[in-house]
Amino acid sequence: MIEDLKIIIDNHGLFLILFFSGVLFGVVAQKMVDNKPVKPYMKRIAVAGMTMSITLSLNKIIGHLSAEYLYPWSPVIGFFGEAILETINQKRYGISTGFLELLLERLGFVKKDKGDDNGKTSQK
Repeated sequence: MIEDLKIIIDNHGLFLILFFSGVLFGVVAQKMVDNKPVKPYMKRIAVAGMTMSITLSLNKIIGHLSAEYLYPWSPVIGFFGEAILETINQKRYGISTGFLELLLERLGFVKKDKGDDNGKTSQK
């Protein structure tokens, strides 16, 4: 496994650096859109690394896209990677949470309380 990693870095090192920087840009842009602080930086780097590894793993299994197609999409991947992480953590109260709640409500998984001012949801 270490030898495979060395071969990947030797053959695609520049692509990995550029792809990571694009994903990190998308993660930081998501925080800027939400008017939230970008700090802590280590968390943003970890989220970008996690998003990048998931994307490249799924691409290896499902997509088989080349570097010229993946790199332009790296900021978008980072943007939505951060949004999905925040939605899972229930710290995000923006467009994606509203869309996710609407989708789950329409599918019948979540029932929205009509009388509550906060619009809290409860599972069925």
